[in-house]
Amino acid sequence: MKDKVLIWLSQYKASALEEFLQAIKLMPTLKIVEPLIKDQEEALKMYGRYSLGISDLINLSIIKRLNLDGIYTNDKGFLETSIKVVFSELSRESDFQEFLKILEEKGYTIKK
Repeated sequence: MKDKVLIWLSQYKASALEEFLQAIKLMPTLKIVEPLIKDQEEALKMYGRYSLGISDLINLSIIKRLNLDGIYTNDKGFLETSIKVVFSELSRESDFQEFLKILEEKGYTIKK
């Protein structure tokens, strides 16, 4: 998912790319997991089953391999899976719209 954030930043907020990578390095408990060929093979099996692109399906395969139960994303395609979508749950919080407004004020583009 780190790469997805990098792609998003490169399209909407390129000035934050370096800051994001520096922030990632400062997270001592963060574990970056590389996809295995079996993750990619599993993604191919799921291709077309969900409204997700191949990179998201690879991430889904990794999530399943690691027995994780949730993902922080605003990608609605993950709602079709058995994976808990944390961003979706946050959107029901009373302060969430205020949070989105603050992001927009800081120059971030919010897809709705």
